[in-house]
Amino acid sequence: MKRIVALILLVAMTCMFASCSESSGIDFGGEDANCKPISIMAVRIMLDKDVFNRDDKISVKLGFGFIDEQPVPSLVEAGAIIVFKIEAIGFIITDESDAKNNNDYEKEFAEYSDNKFVCTVDNERYIPNYYKVFGFELFSDLQSDSGTIIISATLDYRNGGYDGKNERLYYAVDNDKIAFSIVSKADAQKKLK
Repeated sequence: MKRIVALILLVAMTCMFASCSESSGIDFGGEDANCKPISIMAVRIMLDKDVFNRDDKISVKLGFGFIDEQPVPSLVEAGAIIVFKIEAIGFIITDESDAKNNNDYEKEFAEYSDNKFVCTVDNERYIPNYYKVFGFELFSDLQSDSGTIIISATLDYRNGGYDGKNERLYYAVDNDKIAFSIVSKADAQKKLK
């Protein structure tokens, strides 16, 4: 009986320590529904974990949408477009069609009157309904590096006016791993240790 209890305790402790060493995911973005939004757009960034092997192709789920309940049809009629952009220096960005882009990705949306381009309110946060999954692969040979990835959704009114939202994802790289943070480059570097 003592051996069974000891074995159960050993398995429980192993599971507990293994779960402590795993990295947590990232789910960041959207606007606080209790505050007046600064922009008419929201951007969301999601990763399954925050530390990866350096050579991994990292899946990042990105979304954006209008804070309003519906996109304004007059914006579409006036020719305004949404510009969705990823700036990730040192990365190969692969979209869902397997097209590869070095350092940046950009797509324009001229038609966005569908309800999938709006946000819903969940837990007092505006959550986009439109998402795409991108692959990120580091192509830098630097032994150690850190930087910032910027994801933006901007409404371009085509008359010189803009309104949009930028979100930042910080990263740090060593010989073996790459870590991400929504706080700072220094915080990403701490996750490498």
